[in-house]
Amino acid sequence: MNKPHWTKVEIESLVFMYKAGTPVVEIAQSLQRTEKSVQNYVYRNRDKLGLGRRKQPPVTLETAIMPTKRNQSFWERMIDGVIGAIKK
Repeated sequence: MNKPHWTKVEIESLVFMYKAGTPVVEIAQSLQRTEKSVQNYVYRNRDKLGLGRRKQPPVTLETAIMPTKRNQSFWERMIDGVIGAIKK
């Protein structure tokens, strides 16, 4: 998936999908590029393409402690520890 240059058609598709709110991961799959490649292209060419920053959802207690791929094992250990303490 290493494509060094962006074609006009790819750029038009990227802009259309980005403005429509399509997640970057889906844009990347559609264009057969990596997610990071799409993110970097948008970051570097945001003004030229007329793409604003997307609004990030507010951080709430639920989203702050929600398990993700990155921290899931941490939360699994924490939950196992709490359950173990309750069972004692």
